[in-house]
Amino acid sequence: MIYKSLGKTSRLISTIGFGCGIGGVKATTADYSGLYDSLRKSLDLGVNFIDTSPVYGNGESEEIVGNVIETFNDREKLIIGSKVLPGKTDYHGVMNSVEHSLNRLKLNCIDLYQIHWPNPSIPMEETISAMEELVRQEKIKYFGVSNFSFLEIKKASNILKKNSLTSVQVEYNFCERSIENDVLPFCQQNEITTIVYTPLMRGRMAGTLEQIDLLKKMSKKYSASIAQIILCWITKISSVVVLSNTKNLNRVDENFKACDIDMSDEDHKIISNACIPPVQMVNTRLILESSDLSKTGYKNLESAINNNMGWTPSPLELSKQMKQGEFLKPIRLRKIFNENKQGLELLEGKLRFWAWVVAFGWDKEIPSIIWEN
Repeated sequence: MIYKSLGKTSRLISTIGFGCGIGGVKATTADYSGLYDSLRKSLDLGVNFIDTSPVYGNGESEEIVGNVIETFNDREKLIIGSKVLPGKTDYHGVMNSVEHSLNRLKLNCIDLYQIHWPNPSIPMEETISAMEELVRQEKIKYFGVSNFSFLEIKKASNILKKNSLTSVQVEYNFCERSIENDVLPFCQQNEITTIVYTPLMRGRMAGTLEQIDLLKKMSKKYSASIAQIILCWITKISSVVVLSNTKNLNRVDENFKACDIDMSDEDHKIISNACIPPVQMVNTRLILESSDLSKTGYKNLESAINNNMGWTPSPLELSKQMKQGEFLKPIRLRKIFNENKQGLELLEGKLRFWAWVVAFGWDKEIPSIIWEN
């Protein structure tokens, strides 16, 4: 295992960490049986960074992490990360959230505590104040942010008074590389660790068949799996730590040994240049007409504006960022055929879809990635 510096601290963090959110967008209700064994095996392979959240299995993930930590002889070598409960970013909400996490994790102090999602309805100054107080009380050692936009990351950094931002957690894969434009350079320049999730896109690996073919060639060249090639490619980027998760013990062994591959700089560059996200502009009405309305969150514009489902941030709040020109990652679509009619089904990005429509109406096409079967 290879280790990197964690932000500006003296701690070293494994370049591949274990992400304890099973099931992606279904992490709240996913089956967490088997997580204990795969997590324990990853520690035996040299992993020292574990990332979890109270929303993963409604606390079950944190409880399993706590049970695993009890079996590990040298707790001080581990970096345990968790997050503020989404939507509970007011001062008292942060304080309550950390207490519940500490109890489930069986810890007195969380190494890396992160704001899981931005919450425009609560002043960021209030949230940051609570985080700094937790550091003072020694209930957390360091803190970071997750799923923040570039401007939100800069704002959080500027608000800090006695501490510095240690990490930023974002999605990063061959369908989402927008952080290379601003977030990643900012983090590298300011000694902030970038923690990336969903590197394998839940098994899709890349955005096009041509990209898959290239990755197959690289996997043959290095006697490795495609997953290992992708994880290796990410680990070679300065100050970046990648999260991997699986309940398959064979995959645990495979994924966490990816950093052992000696990929040449030339091949790293070839992959970087070839695996560019295939973004297309798509008609929003076509997407809604083609999609299963039970999976789009809201069914019409009015309910999205009213935020009847209580999303944080709300579509209206996020639409304001879009109007200000902030780039948000493309939504994910899949081609479908119903009664000889071609359509595009919404797979990921419900909030971004509705925020876009709230901001620009139905006539402006939305940045999208259409996954090939």
